[in-house]
Amino acid sequence: MTNKEILSNLCAYDKRNPENQSDWGEAKTPCYCDNCFYGRTELAEYILKLKEAQNESKKHDIIKR
Repeated sequence: MTNKEILSNLCAYDKRNPENQSDWGEAKTPCYCDNCFYGRTELAEYILKLKEAQNESKKHDIIKR
């Protein structure tokens, strides 16, 4: 999955989402955009954290060599 695909599953009002709909106004709390309603936002956030941790791990491996 590409970063763009992951980011497009974030909240529709999130600035990182390439399909950002912030011109529709502010997201309500709780947000009921499709991504939040179906749990895609939470999963996308988790995947982004995993990818970040993986990148950090790779950096440490390179430094050790």
